[in-house]
Amino acid sequence: MTRSSPVNPRVHEFIESLKHQFKPLWWPPFLFHYADIENIVHILQEGTLYCRNLAQAKGLLQVDSAGQDVISQTSAELLDYVRLYFRPRTPPLYHVEGFQPCGNVQSAFRAHCPIPVYLLFDAKKVLSSPGVRFSDGNLASRASDLFERTEDFHALDFSEIYHDTYLPNDDPEMKNRIKKRRCAEVIVPEKLQLEDSLSWIICRSVAERETLLNLLASRLYSQYAPITKVYSQCFFCNAHYVEKVVLQKSRIDLTFMPSGASFRYRYVFKTGGGTVQREYSSPQPAFIWESPQGNYSLDLFIDDHIAYKGHYEHMDVPF
Repeated sequence: MTRSSPVNPRVHEFIESLKHQFKPLWWPPFLFHYADIENIVHILQEGTLYCRNLAQAKGLLQVDSAGQDVISQTSAELLDYVRLYFRPRTPPLYHVEGFQPCGNVQSAFRAHCPIPVYLLFDAKKVLSSPGVRFSDGNLASRASDLFERTEDFHALDFSEIYHDTYLPNDDPEMKNRIKKRRCAEVIVPEKLQLEDSLSWIICRSVAERETLLNLLASRLYSQYAPITKVYSQCFFCNAHYVEKVVLQKSRIDLTFMPSGASFRYRYVFKTGGGTVQREYSSPQPAFIWESPQGNYSLDLFIDDHIAYKGHYEHMDVPF
């Protein structure tokens, strides 16, 4: 997808009908793509969301959240498509979200996504683009069908795609069908230009929003900060992560989501006078810290994955 195409009237009608049918659900106007924060930084720097094959060729796939088991079940053709979901909180994210012990990835996918970030795209614009197709379920499952005509929108069962309550354990067939439907996808040939259809960037916590923006170059900070929001309801929040960090002149307070797993925490403090590192085997919710120069930055790594990046700037108040 290069430049924005005019919105197809049938696509417009389809999205408006979903908004009306599933009111007050806010999902219908958007298509969702999640990736680890390190990959998101590269996507924002490039200004383009690439398909898997192009992302790998360009060295942009820093954290692979799909896992080889999933990729091996996926048609090779699909690796040349950008893949989006109709909704957040899909089953794959449930299995890979959050920090997992180094060298001991417990996920059934044998992969993980330490800090997931969502890119939300304008559904009307993307679905109106040439070559776009959509499925009625998980494309890693050969049982899912692909469609490309707007007349085929009726083949999608959005009561199951948008299903967001407990799965029926007493009906295994229905449970498996709903899990498949929740993974219904929209696929775009090769690449998706952000300037054409990116609407929002959604982070899981205040600390992770701060981290994302601090990982970006200053020219991109001002571009993306206004559309970068915190909305934890897009995530499962079922694994370890940093919720909030308060940097002060002589104290640092950190709020972690609880976890019984064992991790290695590396705190890197940088000041005008140099770098100080401290390592721990458990979270440190508070530090007594004061930089001789006043200003400092903190990078926190959990098992060598960035978990937080922030800056403190001291200001003398003249009263």
